[in-house]
Amino acid sequence: MIVKRLQNFLDQQGIKYQIIRHSKAYTGQEVAEAAQISGKLLAKTVILQIQGKPMLAVLPAAMEVNLEAIAGDLETNDVQLATEKECSDIFPHCEVGAWPPFGMLWDLPVLLDKSLAQQKHLIGYTGDLKELIRMEMKDFSRITEARVIPLASATRGDAILKKLFSTTL
Repeated sequence: MIVKRLQNFLDQQGIKYQIIRHSKAYTGQEVAEAAQISGKLLAKTVILQIQGKPMLAVLPAAMEVNLEAIAGDLETNDVQLATEKECSDIFPHCEVGAWPPFGMLWDLPVLLDKSLAQQKHLIGYTGDLKELIRMEMKDFSRITEARVIPLASATRGDAILKKLFSTTL
């Protein structure tokens, strides 16, 4: 079920959104299949520790977070993935891995991958592994004041396949 804090905020702001319910799934691909959406459209939220402070990174679920690119863009060497405990402490009412991308509700800055920023809609988690939220990207960007930077790189599997096929052609 959508985190009440999020639902109340969006309703108070008059922001239109749609809740997409699906069977419980854990990987981005499983979630996309269960929700009957393209895996390229699904966003995941990754919690980072940047110079010891938590920050949300919102990127395509099919991609991996690129810590080196983020560090370069933010001009710091201190960028790490948050631990599961740190994530659970920030989002105590959310299921592990279903963290919503709305940092402003927890006083957290939001980084948005540039490829997602170009989409018309954001489809992300609500705090529940059986539910997604779909809303206009312009609304998401406005309410979160997300900073758009390159966050993602291809998954290891994609990189291996690309290398394999480029050397065999």
